[in-house]
Amino acid sequence: MFHKPAHRDTVTPPGQVRNPIPGNAPAPVPQQPATPDIYTLIRFEAGELSSEEAIAFIQDGIDTGWVWKLQGFYGRTAQSLINAGHCTARCVRH
Repeated sequence: MFHKPAHRDTVTPPGQVRNPIPGNAPAPVPQQPATPDIYTLIRFEAGELSSEEAIAFIQDGIDTGWVWKLQGFYGRTAQSLINAGHCTARCVRH
């Protein structure tokens, strides 16, 4: 004798995540982690950005969080710019 499964197996459309909670609404698609613009990153590494562009680049990294996920140089640079008043820290609430 065959038993029916407790839940219905369905195919999840591309771009959607299967919602573990029963209902009709699809689960939200997880956001991709923030990453720096690769071309700006290369220009930053090569020293080709002006001071204003470099500060804006690092500020973007602080705002989106990628600066803390790359190698330590980026986090230390961001912290130095915050301490010097050139960048502002992102407020994170737990």
